[in-house]
Amino acid sequence: MADNQNFREESTNWHLLLGALAFVGIALLPVVLAVIQFFSK
Repeated sequence: MADNQNFREESTNWHLLLGALAFVGIALLPVVLAVIQFFSK
């Protein structure tokens, strides 16, 4: 039971980490696209 609880906490941390990475990726997406367009001129 204790191992299952630890695994559940790690899984929650993974979900939070993936959510944060996705949020940052979406936030930086317009900047990345602008840089690509700037260098591709």
